[in-house]
Amino acid sequence: MLNPVHVTMEDIVMESEDFANAEIPNRKILLHPWLLEETITLISGFRGCGKSWLGFSILDAITKGTAFGPWKAPTPVPCFYLDGEMHISDTQARLKYLGAEGRKEPLYVYSDALAALYGVQSSSLLKADWRRNIEDLLISLKVKVLALDNIASLSPGIDENTKQAWDPVNQWLLRLRFKGIATILFHHVSKGGTQRGTSAREDNVDVSIQLSQPPDYSPQEGCRFLLNFTKRRTVADAHSDLIEPREFLLQSQDNHAIWVTRTVAKKHQLEVAQYLSEGYKQTEIAELLNIDRGQLSRIVRELKQSPFLLKSQLDHQELTTKKAEKKSKKSQLIAINVDGTEEYE
Repeated sequence: MLNPVHVTMEDIVMESEDFANAEIPNRKILLHPWLLEETITLISGFRGCGKSWLGFSILDAITKGTAFGPWKAPTPVPCFYLDGEMHISDTQARLKYLGAEGRKEPLYVYSDALAALYGVQSSSLLKADWRRNIEDLLISLKVKVLALDNIASLSPGIDENTKQAWDPVNQWLLRLRFKGIATILFHHVSKGGTQRGTSAREDNVDVSIQLSQPPDYSPQEGCRFLLNFTKRRTVADAHSDLIEPREFLLQSQDNHAIWVTRTVAKKHQLEVAQYLSEGYKQTEIAELLNIDRGQLSRIVRELKQSPFLLKSQLDHQELTTKKAEKKSKKSQLIAINVDGTEEYE
């Protein structure tokens, strides 16, 4: 590595072989395998889907060194959650629901509602002085992960459809990256289900995640969404199984938040198996689940080789398992522990 004293532009120029073999510090994995130090993540979702719950839960897991869903947090680091829209009591309720037990590094919370109560300047990504102030604060607190919730409330008056309006914010996010801070941005989706506004917002993003509403969602279920990775620059192919589309459901146990998750593919497996056990034809199942016949055929083949077996090559329409199973009344879901959470399949 170069001596940081008196480094010039000429010193930074290297031949490709030297650059490729230069010794640099390894980036810490903050949430395996997709959240690393010095990365930028964009999480987009429909209104009221649970983006803030997701954000607080991710930072909660990182600061405790536990896991969120199938993703482990091996290195607890200080995190900073900047909330630009929720009422103070709502933020408090979420934090109490998650609990502080086991926290190894601080989870800092900055509430714009609390700032307004004391006459402090409102947060705005569009103001250069505010960006400088918050950057200095992050560095002084040794923060490694910053969550910004959300773009709409933290950039009032911005023209969301123009790249030029976002450029100063984008350059600031890159500066945070170069200072060792990972950023998670929360944003709303358009009517088409993609992140709202200019596509340039994703140019320097390492990971982009979209949250969508399950087709069978009921408001009585509360926080439940489908999570899909649409960009995954930091994830090696060897870990692609950990970023398959997943469904998340927030539940309560002893007045404590419990996330329940399953892969979407396994959900379809169980639904197909259930319909087959009830005597439905494959053409009927494909229509009921809104999937094509080719996909259904693949699911049936996987079922024959999975722990969930249908007797006599699926002809007897009776679902069995290799292990004892517990079924819920609603959708025949099986709860198991996966990396510190409960998973339902």
